[in-house]
Amino acid sequence: RPVVLMLLVLGVMGNITMCTYSFYWTLWVGTGKRLPGIGWELQFASLAGQSLMAVATSTVLPRANQFLGQIPVLLGAHLLCVCCLTLTTSWTGPWAVLTLGGLLGIMNAVHANNPLGIGEAMVDDSQMRGTIISIINSCLPIGQTVVGLIAGPCISYFDGEVSSFFLVIATVHLLFLSVATMVFSISYLMDN
Repeated sequence: RPVVLMLLVLGVMGNITMCTYSFYWTLWVGTGKRLPGIGWELQFASLAGQSLMAVATSTVLPRANQFLGQIPVLLGAHLLCVCCLTLTTSWTGPWAVLTLGGLLGIMNAVHANNPLGIGEAMVDDSQMRGTIISIINSCLPIGQTVVGLIAGPCISYFDGEVSSFFLVIATVHLLFLSVATMVFSISYLMDN
């Protein structure tokens, strides 16, 4: 089914994007920068904000999924993630780091949950359901491998500008997200 394929494509692309910002966020932020007024390391503060946002999102996620649907919530989280990475090219400074870092926590929570719930709901057969969930879980090492292969050469190509690498990943992610959104929409319209 095309919907299952798009779910897997989003799983891989989501993990590529998440691995990208997980591995290179602190490089983009830079070392020795402090949060004004508090004095915390900016790297720490932004990642702490991301973690807190992920926990907060996880607590409201069941209601959001019930109200909006798991697929729209997943697509929205992916779009927000793409926007955050794109903004790293133009919005800098401590408040940008805190805001963008915090908002990326939404993707962390939604991407860890919704693909599994969507995959489980798509299949009635328990053995096939287990297979689909296993395949969805396999998307993480694929993302890690891709980022491991391309990050160094890309960041080097951009003379160390991590935000340019973020923009490349965000652009590719947006392309896949657009196709997935069309496939999910067509499937929804055909089923109703």
